[in-house]
Amino acid sequence: MAANGSVNNVLFVDLTSGSTRREQLGPEVVRKYIGGFGVAARLAYDLIGPDVEPLSAENTIIISAGALVGTAIPGASKITGVTRYPMTGAIAPASAGGSFGFAMKMAGYDHIVITGKAPAPSYLKIDDRVQVCSGDGLWGKDIFATTDALYDKYPSGSVIAIGVPGERQAKISFAMVDKVAHFGRGGLAAVLGAKNLKAIVAEPADGQAVGVADQERLMKVVDRVFQRILTNPLRPGWLKDGVRIGWPSWSKGEFSYANFRKYYTREDAAKLYEPERWHERIGKQIIACPSCPIADKGMFCVKCGEFEGLTTYASELLQSLIGFGVQCNVGADYNKLLKLHDTATRYGLDLFTTAYMFNWIVELHERGIISDDELHGLDPKIGFDTTMELMRQIAEREGLGAILADGWKDAIARIGRGSERYAVHIKGMEPSYMDARFNFGTEIIGEVVNPRGAVAIASESTTIIPARTSDKMWRHCEKIHMPEDARDRAFLTKRIFNVGIINRYNEDWYYVADGLGVCMRQQIMEQYSFGRMTDAYAAVTGFDVTQDELIQGGERIFNLLKAANVRLGFERKDDKFPERWFEPARTEDGTKEMPLMDYYETAPYTREEVVELFDDYYRERGWDVERGIPTGAKLEELDLGDVAADLTSRGIL
Repeated sequence: MAANGSVNNVLFVDLTSGSTRREQLGPEVVRKYIGGFGVAARLAYDLIGPDVEPLSAENTIIISAGALVGTAIPGASKITGVTRYPMTGAIAPASAGGSFGFAMKMAGYDHIVITGKAPAPSYLKIDDRVQVCSGDGLWGKDIFATTDALYDKYPSGSVIAIGVPGERQAKISFAMVDKVAHFGRGGLAAVLGAKNLKAIVAEPADGQAVGVADQERLMKVVDRVFQRILTNPLRPGWLKDGVRIGWPSWSKGEFSYANFRKYYTREDAAKLYEPERWHERIGKQIIACPSCPIADKGMFCVKCGEFEGLTTYASELLQSLIGFGVQCNVGADYNKLLKLHDTATRYGLDLFTTAYMFNWIVELHERGIISDDELHGLDPKIGFDTTMELMRQIAEREGLGAILADGWKDAIARIGRGSERYAVHIKGMEPSYMDARFNFGTEIIGEVVNPRGAVAIASESTTIIPARTSDKMWRHCEKIHMPEDARDRAFLTKRIFNVGIINRYNEDWYYVADGLGVCMRQQIMEQYSFGRMTDAYAAVTGFDVTQDELIQGGERIFNLLKAANVRLGFERKDDKFPERWFEPARTEDGTKEMPLMDYYETAPYTREEVVELFDDYYRERGWDVERGIPTGAKLEELDLGDVAADLTSRGIL
């Protein structure tokens, strides 16, 4: 046991041979890369070369627990799954909560590195021994059934599992942790399936613990954060509704649908979720990640009406309200929403990708680009029955599902006929509910520049909710340790503030939190100042770090991730808005329309102004503005000289 937030071990597993080995993780690595995703990013850069294909045996999966995971820090439960993701082709992280990070550390490992391909369906068991076990009886099961079967065998274990689409290497599939937390979009489940790996189980080993350098200092942070949460008047609402507590604010941003052509007005969007009616129909039993006093995850059940007795699990149901309620035209039928959520979760299918891709197909059908026969019996008027059948076809790789299962890039290539003109995606990933025309905040710039694809979480700020006052953004900038001169640059603008400049510091803040393993949900993160985060890291690791050093660690991690993808050929040419965002969206009756506007909707944005925002972002990062990539000087500044040398030797820099 090492007193630096680490159990000091990396587990390497070669599925092809079944061999395993343990390597020590030195404290200097933790200090340089913080831990969690930071260390995983370093491993990924070193182990996943530019010629490695996502679904090949040579691709590497790295599962990492944050530096604070396994301690008493509230909300510190996040793990990160890093690989070359098949949906976009990028090397990227996807994070998940649940108990797996705690269990893997208690089993004696901070990071798990998986390579090769098992000769037959298998699962990986990790405790005081490591075994690649036969997956007989698990292959073909859904995620819930797989997890329950492994719980029966390993009662104290935590489980990462995939469903049938993952087994069949569907690129829009995802892996889940303990049935309640998922790794999100990109296709981690497909990479596991390509390796014949159905699940990973971690069980705590006797006598194992996470070392803490200064327990007294740590508990001062823990007590302060716990008290802030427990006395917060919103906590009962978080326990009851989770992220849905913010629906009145979320709905102010309005929601586009019909392949980003139409939109709900704020008044109509607000009606999609009515808490009183919801709780009449849907019951909840709260579930918490280790050390989390919010407990906003849950086991949900249908209390009456259609599907009465249905029980399922969810980290949060906001995505289902938007993905199924809005995109699949189910509206406020909560029983059907829960049934669709349950089906998607058991399969391990990304509901956003499924819904958005079918809306694209519907537009192609309307335009005569695809025929009735190519819909394979699916009703172009999308609804509950169509969505259920579509998910079945994707899981079985039948009919239209065989085309959509592998995501945007593959579907566009297979359909052709100019279909790419109507496909709304960023690097092969749809931008979900973050539509620039309805809420142009830092998240919009972030989901375009993120190496993983259209992911906004690393860029979340006060602008995640529409129409917040500028003083809230100023306080947010102070919280994330944004330098004063940068704040001056960001706020001395005709658009109130510059989301491109601010986004750079959001990302650095996020990758600090990701390295620490702290949940980024608002109800957790609003309890942490950057100083409090630094105190927690110093107390656990024993490193006498300053806030400047820690934030530079976040910057280092992000630049390393970007460099890994620059090596794959990603540059500024890939950081671009979908064309549809430059077209107005209209209401169903055509009486209202919304063009691309700034955050406060004071004036439209021109294409030239959008380009300038990206210029500002790259310039603030100290990158090559024309190419949108780190310079050699920036990498040297961040003590990534070996990465700069590698890119230079390849003729990239």
